[in-house]
Amino acid sequence: MFITKSEAKKRWVNQVWEVEGHTWLYNDPNQFLGHFYHFVAESLVGFWAMHAGTLDSLITARGETTAPLPSRAIFLRCTPSDIRDSSHFNSYYMHAAFPSISLETSANWDDRVFMTRRGDKVFKFSYALLGDRSASFRGRICGSQNQRIAAEARRVVEDRTTRWWWEPIRRAVLRHANVPEDIVDMPVTSVASFDTGIELSEPKKAFPIVITYINRQGGRRCLRGEDHEVLVRELSQLAQRRGWEFHDVKAQRLTQEEQLTMAARTTVLVGVHGNGLSHLLSMAPTQLSTVIEIFGLGGFMHDYEWTARELGHKYYGIHNDTTFEHPNLPEVAVPESFQSSSIPVQGSLVARLIEKRLDEFMSLLG
Repeated sequence: MFITKSEAKKRWVNQVWEVEGHTWLYNDPNQFLGHFYHFVAESLVGFWAMHAGTLDSLITARGETTAPLPSRAIFLRCTPSDIRDSSHFNSYYMHAAFPSISLETSANWDDRVFMTRRGDKVFKFSYALLGDRSASFRGRICGSQNQRIAAEARRVVEDRTTRWWWEPIRRAVLRHANVPEDIVDMPVTSVASFDTGIELSEPKKAFPIVITYINRQGGRRCLRGEDHEVLVRELSQLAQRRGWEFHDVKAQRLTQEEQLTMAARTTVLVGVHGNGLSHLLSMAPTQLSTVIEIFGLGGFMHDYEWTARELGHKYYGIHNDTTFEHPNLPEVAVPESFQSSSIPVQGSLVARLIEKRLDEFMSLLG
């Protein structure tokens, strides 16, 4: 139900209790928010896109913004344990990006409901932003095109913000992880940077090319054993031949800070569809940054494809011996092979794709 300010004033007179600052109201059920991708790369991306896109149209390449940070996030349908993921990145992102934020859950919301149960008083949120997954799916883009709830928020604000809208979050999280400042500032100082509008006192730098493979072997949704071995060998040999770096990463064996540092240094992120690709959130957006996602035959989802492109990274998907990219993408499908622990891929194809992609830009540098 919606009422006007005058109606509210008449109804509650002086029994209005102001909740100051900016409040984010999450109406997602608990099945989604205990997951790094859904919590951060989907919900947080959407909330921040709308928040920053509404409040600051001039975010700079160094993440400078006039948008006030949210004071609180209220998870209307979740308990505290529901919003914690096994990787601990949900809380890491929230508290690193917004140090003063308070996180409330369903019990806190129930308290507010109880205190106003008689209808003679009310809490008034100065600024409130509501996120609702089911409402997003009724939107044209999310509902019929890409199934990404954040896409609806981005569609509304994309024409009134800069390409750097995610930089305040990326930089705050990386600084909390003690990532060196020259790595954090790569989108500005790299020879591969986009046009930032920032004048530098020193020449731009050629940062090392870093290929990072997120290794999911030993779990569900992973490569066929021999194909994994060939892929690692091909990427390792490519890096050795070209003087690049290659890292075969089991993310769960690294601390959160080590994972964020790894992601911040990565030029090309490669992996089977899965949570580890969420680290594209911390990659520096440059003209070289690339995400390569491997799917089981016939399978495809827009999760990392849409997110990668919106954050400024080139995206490629792979079905064994076939590559694809926007706008020529497969139909969304989750066949039985999607969750296979024996997904095929031609390692030599992945290596050639990376080399071609990077050489195309570097040839322009002379």
